[in-house]
Amino acid sequence: MDSSLGRLTAHLADPGDNGGAVNLIDLINRNIYPPSPVTAGSVHIRAMYIVSDEVNSFGGRFPVDEHAALCRLLIDSPVMIGHRKDRLPIARVFHAAVVERDGRRWVKGWFYWLRAADGSETLRENIDGGIYRECSISFTFLLPECSICGKDIRTCPHQPFERYTANGAERACHYCYRRVERVLETSLVYRGAVADTRLTKELAGENPLAPWPEIPLHSLTELPVAEHYLVVPYYHGIPVTMSVHEGVLRLRRLDGRDLPPIHAERHGMHDLPNLEAAHGYLLGLRGKERCATDQVERYLLGEASPVTRLQVRLLPGEDLGRHGATPAEGAFSVGLIRHRRCRLPELAEAAA
Repeated sequence: MDSSLGRLTAHLADPGDNGGAVNLIDLINRNIYPPSPVTAGSVHIRAMYIVSDEVNSFGGRFPVDEHAALCRLLIDSPVMIGHRKDRLPIARVFHAAVVERDGRRWVKGWFYWLRAADGSETLRENIDGGIYRECSISFTFLLPECSICGKDIRTCPHQPFERYTANGAERACHYCYRRVERVLETSLVYRGAVADTRLTKELAGENPLAPWPEIPLHSLTELPVAEHYLVVPYYHGIPVTMSVHEGVLRLRRLDGRDLPPIHAERHGMHDLPNLEAAHGYLLGLRGKERCATDQVERYLLGEASPVTRLQVRLLPGEDLGRHGATPAEGAFSVGLIRHRRCRLPELAEAAA
């Protein structure tokens, strides 16, 4: 019998209702599995803004569609001093999320260390007192993608920071970190490669830009009890909010950037209701084949891409309860995502 590989992610049906109730101690015990479970009185917890979507001092950049994957890879990574491998870790990252800070999208990681450890109070005082301020990340990746031609920058003719004319506009070259395999460690450093990295004792307060946090599970029994869950297919798409006003549809990415307004009637979407904000995913397709997220990003930038049409798949809501899909064969279409609502005991059957 042939085997298949699948992916299941679970989200509370109303993710906004519990966003501030995340118990950091529970996350440590769930994600790190220390031999002896930690308590609030046995650890210090701080956070770090690790990378943004800016070009760093090496000419590299983590594009926004790589941030969610980076968050997953950061969990259980050690925290070091100055990237030194001859010393043991001083702390460990147990949680990461995509947040907005000063108008930019950042990957924020939460880390902990034991109060009883040697130097524990000195580390806390240096972070809280502003002596230890910046951080850096060590990782492995397979493809440095050129921002000019989209090829491997090790073999293409372009050089980081050099300026080139592409699509009628001059811009500086950089490369994107693609196919990140592993986060080796994060370090407290005297100066980070990404501008404005910061350590912080502010453990809450931002609104995560990823609409629904992804939590690794070993069993569905680990999920919290909720009135119901929403089960949807996993699509490689860009999370967006969609609003409609008098026939003009506007998409807004969760990093705050608007996409060009779309006139619904021009694409046969005459029956779209007025909407304030509906959540969903922006997908790129070539025929009936879904394209990768980075290919959608290139299409939106006007660069070479196999994408020929866009589709928005919306999560169900009260305003969309009676709305069906718009014509699916045009250059742009909107519709509800396939979904089922169920209680926890029926979750596995609904996913299947």
